Amino acid sequence: MLGRLRHHNLITGLTGFHVLLFSLIACGTPSKSYGQTVEELPLEHVQTRVSETADTLPIAILYTSDDGSCTYCLEANTRFAQTAEALKGTYQFYTVTVNPWRRLFDTPKGQALVAYHKEISLPLNAVPMIALFADEQPIRMVSAHAPDQPETLRRAMDIWTDQWALPRGDIRVAEISPQDVPASIRTLGNDRPIVLTLTSKDPSCRHCLTGNAFIEEASRYLSSDFAFLNVNFDPWESLRTEDDLLSFLNRIGVKLSGLPTSLVFYKGQYKGNVVTLGQNLRISLSQALPLIKN
Repeated sequence: MLGRLRHHNLITGLTGFHVLLFSLIACGTPSKSYGQTVEELPLEHVQTRVSETADTLPIAILYTSDDGSCTYCLEANTRFAQTAEALKGTYQFYTVTVNPWRRLFDTPKGQALVAYHKEISLPLNAVPMIALFADEQPIRMVSAHAPDQPETLRRAMDIWTDQWALPRGDIRVAEISPQDVPASIRTLGNDRPIVLTLTSKDPSCRHCLTGNAFIEEASRYLSSDFAFLNVNFDPWESLRTEDDLLSFLNRIGVKLSGLPTSLVFYKGQYKGNVVTLGQNLRISLSQALPLIKN
């Protein structure tokens, strides 16, 4: 059984997708041979800079350090400078340098930045990491050690641009019962992945109502790539009584912490979960689609 459920989304990151997409490399800090195409940005100015991207180029921010104890950071600085040279005119490139690197997590300014990233569903859990923003919105986090960093950043922007250019279609979210979940996963997820959202229409679950709107909006653009299924629990606490569903989720490795929760399946296999309350849920799903299918 779940014990005491919380009727809100625990924004702990995109869990499965963060592992797939953002392979975090924890460590120390780098040297400042950034080159003229990379500007230094104080960490307390990140939010302000993001808010200024409405009519400018997208921005790429490398969170790093000059602490020589972090060889990963030192390597990341060089690669980031090379990427900045390769993608001139595509992004504006910044570094946020913290010395020693642990101060990012131990000081009030650093903790405020980490909290900001959690709020926008781009968790900043380690350095070096790259955050991408456009039109005042978060795009995604990228490992500073992605194999082909210029192509990764170029592809991220292509997906962002393509998604915002798509016409807005009809809401395409099917509602199924808790008892139908296993069969639906087996039969509906062969041609396209399933986004299965456990949620509620109960007004006392405000986060569920917000999440429902995000799922519906994503379905307007992504119904050709994903099948969207909702399981509603009204009242939301009634999830506690669904022993068969909870047992099924436990067997496939889902640790259900609260509502709303969105799970992704493809060809009958659980692929991970996505933050239902993510400000750019459809962008996150689009970015993850190739990895889900591999």
